Amino acid sequence: MSHATPEGRQIYYGIREHAMGSAMVGLVLGGVASFLVRGRLPEGRAATTAVGAALKPYAHQLFTTYLLPVQVLGFLLLIAMIGVIVLSRRPDGPEDAA
Repeated sequence: MSHATPEGRQIYYGIREHAMGSAMVGLVLGGVASFLVRGRLPEGRAATTAVGAALKPYAHQLFTTYLLPVQVLGFLLLIAMIGVIVLSRRPDGPEDAA
């Protein structure tokens, strides 16, 4: 491999990579725009305490009443993910030229 023949050195980006890159650029630009519009960073401890106090009843209900359904749903999603990984594997042998 030399500079005259760079075979194997190119990186080919597909549509997923472009979409993920565009999403990241959009998130960064949105954050910068939000900072520029507000002109300041969000308040630290006071804002966090207010949000935490508002979320406390929801957290209590989630971890008491709905804990088992959330755990079951998480387990089902884990099984589905493992199934997708197993089903998407390619065979290790040579492919038929048929």
